[in-house]
Amino acid sequence: MTIATKGEQLGGEGLVTGRRSHSRTRARPAAAGEAPSPAKSGGVALIELGNIRGMAASYASLVPQRLCGHATRMLGVEQAAVFVRELLRPDRMIAVAATEMDLIGGRCDAGGEPAAIAMVSGRPLYVPDYRALDRPLTLPDAGDARLAAAPVKFSRGVRGALAVWNPRDDRDFGLAELELLGELAELVGQALGQRVHWPEPGAELDALAADLAGADEQTAEHVEHVVSLALAVGGSLGLGPVDLYELELGARFHDVGKVRVPGTILRKPAELSSEEWSLMRRHSLWGADMLSCIPGLEAVSLVVRAHHERFDGSGYPDGLAGERIPLAARIVSVCDAYSAMTSDRPYSRSRSTRSALRELERGAGTQFDPGVAAALAHVLRGDRFGRRRSGVAESLRHLGPPSVQAAHDRALRSA
Repeated sequence: MTIATKGEQLGGEGLVTGRRSHSRTRARPAAAGEAPSPAKSGGVALIELGNIRGMAASYASLVPQRLCGHATRMLGVEQAAVFVRELLRPDRMIAVAATEMDLIGGRCDAGGEPAAIAMVSGRPLYVPDYRALDRPLTLPDAGDARLAAAPVKFSRGVRGALAVWNPRDDRDFGLAELELLGELAELVGQALGQRVHWPEPGAELDALAADLAGADEQTAEHVEHVVSLALAVGGSLGLGPVDLYELELGARFHDVGKVRVPGTILRKPAELSSEEWSLMRRHSLWGADMLSCIPGLEAVSLVVRAHHERFDGSGYPDGLAGERIPLAARIVSVCDAYSAMTSDRPYSRSRSTRSALRELERGAGTQFDPGVAAALAHVLRGDRFGRRRSGVAESLRHLGPPSVQAAHDRALRSA
C-alpha cells in the first residue's frame, strides 16, 4: 500500500546536452510511542531558527564541498569536482571542491578537457570514453572512466564546471542525469557567487516559516512534528553535525513549496483531481527553488527537492532510487508519512502509532528506505525524542573537517 501525504497521490556517443526548466522565486518529554507536541509559536520553533542563524556562515563555506558529495550520490557516480578558471592565469583551471581531498587545489590547462569544454560552451557534456581524449585531466582513479561535466555560472558569467566521473562503471549517463547535473551545477554557481560574503539567512527563514504558517496552520504544526521525528532518527543513525544541520532545515522547510499551492487544494476534504495532483506534486520543486535562493542553503534545497522520491525509483521529481536519494530526504520521507498517518487530515482520520508503523513496514523497500523505517520504529519504541535537539546547535559551531575548509578556501583565493 502506498502511504501518501497531501504532497503525493494516495491510493551515447559524443556531446549530449539537456536542460529542464521550472520557475524560481526568491515541553515535556514524549512518552514511549508518543509524538512530541509541536511548538506553539505560530508553528515556528524560534529557538531552533535562532541557532541556525548563528551557524550559517560556518556551514555555508562547506556548501560547494557538500554539493560534490550530493552529486556523487544522486547521479550514482564515484567522484565529483568543481573546477574554476584561475583569476591570474585564465589559461588554467583550479579545483576548488572535490570528493577527493587531494584534488582540491589541483590545476589543469583550460584547453580541451571536458570541464573546460563545458565551461566554454555553456552546455553539459558527456564523454563516454575518457581515454579517447587528446589531453585528459589528471583525475584520481580515472582509468577508462565515463565522465560528464556541466557549466558553473557565477560573477555574471560562466567561470567553471562541475565534473563527475565513474572510474569502474560501464553505466551510461542519460539525458535525465545530464539535466540533473546541470541543476546541481547551477546550485554550485549560486554557492560560489556568495563566497565573499555569506549573509545570515535568518530573515529569509523567518519569512518562509511565517508564509508557511499563514498558508496552512495544520501544515505548520505537521512540520514541527516532522522536525522532531527526523532529528531523533538522524541521531539514532549516527549522523554528524553537518548532516544534522541539513536534515533539520530540510525537515523544517520540506513543505514550504505548498505556499504556492491554492488553499482550496491544500484543505480540500475530497480526493484531488488529476490536475490538482499535478499542481500539488510541484511543491517539492517550488520549495527547493525557494531555499536555493537563500545564500548558503543550496545543498539543503536538495533535501526538499527529493523528499517525495521513493526507494524503488518510482517517486518524483527525478525518479531517484535507493541510496541515490539523499539520506536526509529519505529520513524526511518516512517521518513525513508517519506524521501524516497519525494526524487528522481533511482527507483521512488519524491512525494509531502501531497501525502507522505497520504501514511503514509494509512500504519498506518500495516507498521507504527499510533502514530509516526501522530506525523510526526504534525511536518511537525507545522514547529517544529530543536527545539530539539540544546538542545539534552547539556541535555545529565546530563544523569540519577544518582541513577541507582550509583547502577549499586556499583554492578559492586563486579563482
